[in-house]
Amino acid sequence: MLVFLFFSLKMHGTVFVLLCTFYAFGNAQNDWDYLMLSLRWPPTLCSFVECTPIPEPIDFVIHGLWPTTLPDEEPMHCAPAPPFDRDRLAILLPQLNQFWPNLLPNTDAFQFWKHEWHDHGRCALEDPNITDMVDYFNRSLQLRSKCDLLGQLTSVHVHPTNQMEYTYEHLIQVLHTIYGVRMKLYCLKRHHQTPHLFEVRICFNVNLDFIDCHDKQECGFSTDLVDTKSTCAATTRNLVGGGSAYSAMPCPSGPIIFPPLVNMD
Repeated sequence: MLVFLFFSLKMHGTVFVLLCTFYAFGNAQNDWDYLMLSLRWPPTLCSFVECTPIPEPIDFVIHGLWPTTLPDEEPMHCAPAPPFDRDRLAILLPQLNQFWPNLLPNTDAFQFWKHEWHDHGRCALEDPNITDMVDYFNRSLQLRSKCDLLGQLTSVHVHPTNQMEYTYEHLIQVLHTIYGVRMKLYCLKRHHQTPHLFEVRICFNVNLDFIDCHDKQECGFSTDLVDTKSTCAATTRNLVGGGSAYSAMPCPSGPIIFPPLVNMD
């Protein structure tokens, strides 16, 4: 939003009018500018690291709902918020286990959700549309349902398959056609292999409406298709977790695999 401010200044009997312009993003009361919903594709994760059973039917699941400052950074200062209370999530457990599962062995789902609440949810409470801890998780589930990512992709014949490759450009254009906004694609890859679609990141304003994601790329794959493990400094958001050295990165231009679960084809 473009904001204009007018000031008057009187000097030596003459009044000067000063016009100041600036861009305002998000809510002036927030320490962040927009929310980013990260949806993870389980078959990619589980082809790179050991996983617990994937909930069926297989679909995109939530990694997190992240308050974000421009261009694409984690907020540095958020107001204190109530501690994580697992008992209050009882009403949401069936949905959380289905659509926000912990897929990494030797870790607890409540630890995963506690991490997301502590690192991101408490900042999200600065949004007047998110009222408390339960509402943070419930709103995340609602936004995921609103996206219906797999359903929308399959409706335009973009299916998980190992029999063909899509391209970054095609997937970005398809998503823009469906939703009317630009999203961010993150991939995992192995040495000298085609990147696999891992996460789709979708941006919302404080009113929880779709907006374009900022196109800053904090790192990328080099042209010689080197290993995901060594191409860029990992941020907390991009770490796969579970003791793995893999880190998600912005998908490069060119071919991308949108894999099915093993033996799905």
